[in-house]
Amino acid sequence: MTINNKQPQPSIPINKIKRFEDFFRLFQEKPTEFKYRDKISKIYAEGENILEFLFEDLNAFDPALAEMLKNNPEDVIPDIIEAFKNLLKFHAPGG
Repeated sequence: MTINNKQPQPSIPINKIKRFEDFFRLFQEKPTEFKYRDKISKIYAEGENILEFLFEDLNAFDPALAEMLKNNPEDVIPDIIEAFKNLLKFHAPGG
């Protein structure tokens, strides 16, 4: 006879926006080279509003987040956009 007394673990919501902000701020292609942070600085300086990133970079940085994007893009893309906007605001005067 087997008794399983494990209680189901409550689902802990993850903050996808924060995780994408971390990816954009912290991803390094080489030591001391922050690929997307530098791109966002350039985008802000040039008054642009488009950021492209490689799925492979996201997968290397946060495989679980990459999997969420792959499986549910319609749910994740708004969080990517919000993270990008938040980081652009950081570059704005007073941001």
